[in-house]
Formats: sequence, C-alpha cells, structure tokens
Amino acid sequence: MFYFQIAWALNKGVKTEYKQFWDVDLGVSYIPWEKVKLDDLEGFAEGGMIDQETVNTGTDSNNDCDS
Repeated sequence: MFYFQIAWALNKGVKTEYKQFWDVDLGVSYIPWEKVKLDDLEGFAEGGMIDQETVNTGTDSNNDCDS
C-alpha cells in the first residue's frame, strides 16, 4: 500500500514575527494572546481561518455571575 504526505504551509497573512508559532505537524499556528496585535487579526485570516472559539473577546466569563 502506498501513502502520501500532505505538508501544510503558513498562510500568506502570517507575518515573519509569528512564524515561530507554526506547528508544521498540525498545520496550525498557536499564537499566545500576549503576542497578538489586534491589527494583525485580519491578516491571519488571509489564506487561512481563525478559530473563533479561541478569540479573546476581552471579557472574563468567570466574572459574569452575581455575588
């Protein structure tokens, strides 16, 4: 039986400063929020997608309950 390998590549919207966060085996970039510049978010989606579940909304859901 023959197998072939698909190699993922960085999308064109990822700047050089974020290349260190690229995981070639998984085909994703895991960029820590403290490193993300909000102006770069639109570029991340160019040629790729952003996982909306991981987007920091700036609110802390743990503080939503009334005490």
